[in-house]
Amino acid sequence: MPTSTTAASVSTRRVTTTMYIGAALSALLAALTFLDQVAVDGITDVLWDEYPDYTSDEIATEAGATAAALYVLAALGVACWLWLAAATRRRWHRARLASAIAFGLAFVTSLSVAYVPLPNYLATAQWLPPVVGAVALALLWKGDTRAE
Repeated sequence: MPTSTTAASVSTRRVTTTMYIGAALSALLAALTFLDQVAVDGITDVLWDEYPDYTSDEIATEAGATAAALYVLAALGVACWLWLAAATRRRWHRARLASAIAFGLAFVTSLSVAYVPLPNYLATAQWLPPVVGAVALALLWKGDTRAE
């Protein structure tokens, strides 16, 4: 029969692994955005479909701003995931609260970005970290990851 310390270790390991997956998915968003900019031009194509009356310069500006926003979201996501994983691994007593706040901010941000025209692969990629965040948050609150 596992001891409470062993159960806590397993629970903490599950949560931190899930958080590292979230960090990887945030990095994937940045990689897909980069790939889109250098090879696919999906953002530009979607913007042309959405705003046919825009000039080339306006589309280029919008595409650049959209890509920049995705890069910022990805960078903040990676930083938050890594910080929360470290806080959870160290059993910081406020890790649950910090994770709940980070998840709420990520979810609201994803909702607010949902109106931005994006290719399907980027729209999906920008929602993956908050989905994993919900899983991590559930594991964090369910498991014995509190500081002792």
